[in-house]
Amino acid sequence: MYRIFLLYKIICFTTCYSSNEDGVNSIYNNIFKAAHDNINENSTAVEVSPIFPDLRLLESTDSPNDVTARNISDDMEEYSNDTLNYTVPWNIFIAMLMQESIDQLTVIKNNINSIYQLGATEIRSVKSAFNNSEEDFENMILKKYKTIMKSQTNNNDKDFMLDFVEMAITFIQKIVSFNLNLVKGMLDSPTTWYHQKLRDKILRQQMKNTSNYIRFRVCKVLSICRDKTKYSDFALEWIRNVFALSKYELAEFFEIAPKVIQAHSDFIKSNVKFRQTLKYITVSSEIVQRDTLDFLDEAVGKGEKIYNKVPQALRPGAMALTRLFDIIDEFYQLHKNVSELEDISDILSMWSQQEINVFYVLDSIVKNMRANIAKWPKKEKENVEHVWYQITVL
Repeated sequence: MYRIFLLYKIICFTTCYSSNEDGVNSIYNNIFKAAHDNINENSTAVEVSPIFPDLRLLESTDSPNDVTARNISDDMEEYSNDTLNYTVPWNIFIAMLMQESIDQLTVIKNNINSIYQLGATEIRSVKSAFNNSEEDFENMILKKYKTIMKSQTNNNDKDFMLDFVEMAITFIQKIVSFNLNLVKGMLDSPTTWYHQKLRDKILRQQMKNTSNYIRFRVCKVLSICRDKTKYSDFALEWIRNVFALSKYELAEFFEIAPKVIQAHSDFIKSNVKFRQTLKYITVSSEIVQRDTLDFLDEAVGKGEKIYNKVPQALRPGAMALTRLFDIIDEFYQLHKNVSELEDISDILSMWSQQEINVFYVLDSIVKNMRANIAKWPKKEKENVEHVWYQITVL
């Protein structure tokens, strides 16, 4: 019943919504207060910042009590029609963003209960904690809407919408963080790396998935896309697409990856130790496989920022991976390969809905990299080979 009501409210979001001020204020303030201290440098799941910081979309110049209960659609009509001149109609954009965001809250809840080997008590607590997440998200969006519109000073519709997407992701993160803080027991246990409790690991992993999915969907459906400026941007997207798969598809990925490496053994050098490591991951549990992808994601995306947060034994690997992608980002000819890399992203994004040729996809990634490195200066080729060797002997 709530889903039907929600769809109605999304459809009429730009024309017929009046909020209950006190209810919105209460939910908004409680969640932000509880989540503020928990989301810090160690536990932040996604680094979210506006495309144009001067827009201040994530900040409010008004206190919560300054937001009136007047129909928000009046503001939306005023700004959407006279100021922003959207190419994509605002009601279509916001309806899609809200629906995708709310759906992801359900995905996150299900993932928490299915992936992390929680006990029956924790599973019940997670279900209870997420009971009102959909309403919470909608109320937080409505609460911020008027302030956002008043602060909008740039008429570039794409940039404004991209900022709005990041704000929605931030709200999801705050809700998930708040909900996870309500769950005790196993979520207070430490993890084997990154110096975090299990709840921090869950928040980090699930928010990387969610942010990747929402950005990708908005880009593909509405052509409102964040620019990818380096190869590692695509690599992170691929890693997160794989992380989001079911345990069966994940197992298939780790079964096929060594076969692709073997098929390119003249290019991807390996040794006994490296092959043993791959075999260990292939036959390991879903948790180990997801943690492997998580480690790759962190090393590629954050580099030196994770150096002091991982166990001593993992630091050389983290630094070597960071160095490898630094070299690739500097010399890879991105402008000549965007179309092919985007095709790979599209195929991987469809994997959860339909069967794909995994070997073909991974083989295409390797062939593309081979063709690029072949054109690099000799010194940089040698640097890549040296760094890769360091990785294989760890």
